Amino acid sequence: MNANQMARYKAYALSLAHLKQNEAITATVPAFATIYESAKATLDALESADKRKAQKLKGIAEDKSQYQEDLALQANAIAAAIGAYALQQKDAELKQAMNFTVSELFYGPNKELTAKSANILAKAQELVEPLKDYGVSELLISNFAAALDAYAGRMHKPRNVTAERKVAVMQIAELLKQLQVIFTGQLDALMLLFQFTHPEFYNEYKAKRSLVNPARRKTRVEGVVTDKATGAALTQVSVTLKDGDSTGSTAQDGSYSLPAKPLGMATVVYEKEGYKPVEATLPIRRGQAEVMDIEMEPK
Repeated sequence: MNANQMARYKAYALSLAHLKQNEAITATVPAFATIYESAKATLDALESADKRKAQKLKGIAEDKSQYQEDLALQANAIAAAIGAYALQQKDAELKQAMNFTVSELFYGPNKELTAKSANILAKAQELVEPLKDYGVSELLISNFAAALDAYAGRMHKPRNVTAERKVAVMQIAELLKQLQVIFTGQLDALMLLFQFTHPEFYNEYKAKRSLVNPARRKTRVEGVVTDKATGAALTQVSVTLKDGDSTGSTAQDGSYSLPAKPLGMATVVYEKEGYKPVEATLPIRRGQAEVMDIEMEPK
């Protein structure tokens, strides 16, 4: 959940906890139990959807990193052997082609690691016999080829994970809407029955509910920014509202919340080093939190 969604979730949770702690009071109205259980089930489903979203992001990052490091280390070792062979053969072009570090391989773009590894593998397969003198066996080349295949396979996985994450994001938004309907359409109305008979109970509930009352929201734009390929949250993305005086950046979880003036249609610009800038247009309405989730592509 983004920052605003989490705030709403916590407010709903606090409101339900308040009702649960005062069952002796709510039990006097038979309809309360059914509506409470409906709200609690929806809240639990919301928490589950958020956990699935977080697990997808964590899982894909760990999975990719493991295979990326394995491939980069093997590529560097074989490239070093080919470089030594090229030096002995006085092949300056081949020596230069093999001249890079593990860091360059590991921290470079996915496509670059795949392309360089493929070139190293092709050259190693051409030089199977002479490379034996430099400690590169056929088994080592075979293992390197397998590592390249495994890494390439993982590059397709992020698309599937991103799709699953999007489903979770949509579920979170939908479940929050359902909770709002339950609270505003049912629980809030029932609570009016206790306004005079149990004023402290009613006022405490009202105080917790005010945290998710749309009329009390400040005018702003908010959302989450992620990497389009992996679905990973992007931190330190510059977010600027054009024709306005608001600017900010995304937090560690990729979320942002930008104060805005009711301008009608407005354009928000998202920028981060290494990524293509994104512009998004949306309506800015007074007292509303306009949600805009953004995916950014590496350059």
